[in-house]
Amino acid sequence: MKISKYAIITREVGASPVRIIYSTRTAQLEKISPEQFGFLSSHKFDSIESGLRRRLCEKEILVPAEENELDIILRRNQAAAQDVTTLYFVIQPTANCQFACWYCGQEHSNDNLKKDTVEAIIQRIERYLSSHSFKHFAICWFGGEPLLAAKQIKQLTEIFLGLCERFSCSYSAKLVTNGFLLSNRVASVLVKECKVSKIEITLDGDASTHDKSRVLRKGKPTFNRVFNNVISLAQSFCNQVQISLRMNVTSDNYLAVSPLIAKLASHQLQNSVTFYLAPVHSWGNNASMGDLTIEQFATLELSWLHEMIAFGFRVQILPKRKSVVCLLAIPNSHVIDAFGNQFKCSEISYVPLYKNNSRYRRPHISEEIGKGDLVEINEFHEGIRQGTFGCSTCSILPVCGGSCPKEWLDGGRPCPPSKFNIEEKILLLIASNK
Repeated sequence: MKISKYAIITREVGASPVRIIYSTRTAQLEKISPEQFGFLSSHKFDSIESGLRRRLCEKEILVPAEENELDIILRRNQAAAQDVTTLYFVIQPTANCQFACWYCGQEHSNDNLKKDTVEAIIQRIERYLSSHSFKHFAICWFGGEPLLAAKQIKQLTEIFLGLCERFSCSYSAKLVTNGFLLSNRVASVLVKECKVSKIEITLDGDASTHDKSRVLRKGKPTFNRVFNNVISLAQSFCNQVQISLRMNVTSDNYLAVSPLIAKLASHQLQNSVTFYLAPVHSWGNNASMGDLTIEQFATLELSWLHEMIAFGFRVQILPKRKSVVCLLAIPNSHVIDAFGNQFKCSEISYVPLYKNNSRYRRPHISEEIGKGDLVEINEFHEGIRQGTFGCSTCSILPVCGGSCPKEWLDGGRPCPPSKFNIEEKILLLIASNK
């Protein structure tokens, strides 16, 4: 036997000292005393107490000595990606957006889905569902700003629900929105008629900071209206829809994270929303140039997690096992823009940099689809296996999945904050559960 390369072991903590071992292979924790850790670290595995030794094996902290762990993880990931009973479509019903966020790489225009594109989408989905290979059909309404095409969302939902009933398939929908048009009336239609069960909204700090980056195209502020819509949504529909709030963090707004956390808590939103933070990255532009490094963000993230826990937010401290990293890894996933163009990634459409780049494009919705996406994800996994990407030696690969295959394939380094603060997160979780 051997200690897994994917076992992260903390320093000793507590009045009665213990170490915490986090297996990223299974996303499970195990406490171990100094005496038992002595046996483990010296590879005297037979001396470890039998119950503990069994748990260490079950959690894949101890693994067979001859096992190629990297190969095992990649094989599991590939199997999970291809064992899919959910048909997943990301539909961008409009190319338009009323915001002018400086870090957005999209180029917007006043174009919505046209009749022939709608018909092609419906035909494609009907063909998939008629194969009876899928048990669930999931939609993500994305943008631009999808609520600028609320009429199309409602019309398409009625058709999708009919197809799901016809082919005995369940249905769910998610909406990613800037929140500006998310009035109580619109939210009611989305939740009750369009069966939207998850809504994600972005708030970039408190009003003074948010309104420097997320303004209308004529420069007018948006925070107060969006925030009031969030409050109304939470008060009216928190038992019917999952509300996720995201803050895009930069070197210019990171000091506004704490005020936003406090403001959300002051309106008792910690019990009805989830809140998470993400560093701004380049989106076909140079948005991340000269910004916080991921190491700096990782250090700051720990203090923000402490604050959220203190205010009673529901916080996912440790990452979960991630077998399927993104849309690129799912054969039966589609990103379709308002023109009927298809992509393998939601960060390609409407971005001028990728306008003539065929690597992440699929055939137009009116054309037949090939299997190029499988080639891409297999190329990515093979790159990890061969050591082309840093993931091959990283202890958090099973809970990261490689983060962003597109960025690795494009020559970037999309490592998540957990790579740099995972031990402190483990200890924070243990402390918060006491």
